[in-house]
Amino acid sequence: ATGYPWGSQWPPPQGAGNYDESLNVDSFSKTSPVGSFAPNRYGLYDMGGNVWQWCDDRYDAKNDYRVLRGGSWSDGAEISLRSSCRINGRPAPRDDNFGFRCVLVVSGG
Repeated sequence: ATGYPWGSQWPPPQGAGNYDESLNVDSFSKTSPVGSFAPNRYGLYDMGGNVWQWCDDRYDAKNDYRVLRGGSWSDGAEISLRSSCRINGRPAPRDDNFGFRCVLVVSGG
């Protein structure tokens, strides 16, 4: 099993994604253009790093907090970059390290 979007090794290798500059894995100071790094084994780009991605899931049933996943350009802590990591937040505030992903499913033909 892999613990991180790039595999199982820590720290992340060069080119693993857009993470905190202390990790020395990319040349971007904040966000990077989509597709700047190789896709994962499912063909999806940027599933880790760049920005925390809002998920439709509620963090718990008690409040309005939603789940964010994936880490961002400002994260360098090992626990924050694990694929299993999730944090919570209210959708109302804006932040330059939070975002969302639109997915288009294209059928093969």
